[in-house]
Amino acid sequence: MSGRGGLKIVVLGGLVAGLLDIVDAFLFWSWKADVPPMRIGQSIAGGWMGEAAYRGGWGTFALGMVSHFGIAVAMALIFFAVAKLVPLIARHAVVLGAVYGVALYAVMTYVVVPMSIATVGQTPRYPPNIDVVFLNALFCHVVLVGMVIGVFTKRAVKA
Repeated sequence: MSGRGGLKIVVLGGLVAGLLDIVDAFLFWSWKADVPPMRIGQSIAGGWMGEAAYRGGWGTFALGMVSHFGIAVAMALIFFAVAKLVPLIARHAVVLGAVYGVALYAVMTYVVVPMSIATVGQTPRYPPNIDVVFLNALFCHVVLVGMVIGVFTKRAVKA
């Protein structure tokens, strides 16, 4: 398979990781706080639009979903690019994908989300409360995002 085939595998990995992560968010927040999926998507769009995202209906839900999957694919492409440069990462992509997931959690929680307009004036708690919300977020970033990206990256590097 050509290098292009490896790239397709990585993009697919980002999409799978994004799908697993968003399904978890839909299920977890429905259970935890009776939040519907529409509101989850709109809250992601809120990073671009602030409170206006909650008044945008399906359009802002779609913007949130495109943003979510775009970020997941970007995460996969970054890990793949580094794995191509550092063969050790490619050889241990699943385990190091888990470590990458922890780093992604930290970057998303303490850099990306606070910089968005969705959270103006809010500061994330550090260290975080060790509760079901934190444990779910960490599980998602480590297993559903980091390790999944690692699995697809390992396949893509071999391609």
